[in-house]
Amino acid sequence: MMIAFCVTLLYFDSASDPYFPRFLGLALAVCLLAGREMLTLLDAKTACPRGPTLFFIFLLVAGNWLPHTGWLPPFAKFDSWKVTGALFVYACLGAWLLEMARFQSPGQSTLRIALPILIFFYLGILPSFLIQLRWLRGADGSYLAGLLALGVTIAVTKGADIGAYFTGRIFGKHRMSPTLSPKKTWEGLAGGLVLSSLLGWAWFRLFPQTPFCCDGMAAAFGFCTGLAGVFGDLGESLLKRDANLKDASNTVPEFGGILDILDSLLFAGPIAWLFFLW
Repeated sequence: MMIAFCVTLLYFDSASDPYFPRFLGLALAVCLLAGREMLTLLDAKTACPRGPTLFFIFLLVAGNWLPHTGWLPPFAKFDSWKVTGALFVYACLGAWLLEMARFQSPGQSTLRIALPILIFFYLGILPSFLIQLRWLRGADGSYLAGLLALGVTIAVTKGADIGAYFTGRIFGKHRMSPTLSPKKTWEGLAGGLVLSSLLGWAWFRLFPQTPFCCDGMAAAFGFCTGLAGVFGDLGESLLKRDANLKDASNTVPEFGGILDILDSLLFAGPIAWLFFLW
């Protein structure tokens, strides 16, 4: 149901290029809900005031759209990364200034500055790699290439998750990381990467407008992006183990929280961005 909803939203949003307002709403909702979960996960409600933290996540995500709105003056040569990078710096400075304003006693200030910066990076910068794929243009100048690039990134990343799960259940014997994620196995990893590579190749065959140069690049994209997704999953597992929690929340039945769905995509986005940049 979630996949069908997202596909339908992105499809109908294509008529609104280059603004993509429905995609903006989806990205903001997902990242802000994930931000609430991360504040709880890190037990950071006292270290990171909820309001300012979520406000800066909002700015970082929405900043990706600013250069495409036409609101900037013609002489302002700002692309999305310049805006997002500047907003990240301002968010970090904001966290520092806020701690300076509320400092009472020594011992916690470094943590109170560092935790918001971690959250801004994790839920502001990393999603931006994925978001900015939407503005890729094909040779015909249309944004279909961006839609397909975003679609194949999600497909191969989640395909690696699914392939690893079923291969691990059937053939899994050797654990990858017993302390971080006891159910993950090397056999599952291999199965997931095979499936993600095949999905990358199959996607390019079905949608040749996807900005790959050849079948080999599509398969390599599936492999590398799927592998990055595995590390993204383990990265969130580290946060959950440190908090002694199984799931980030119970927002999504059977899946856990928004972070549990988003985790692999957060690490896959930068790898996908590199492929399409090249």
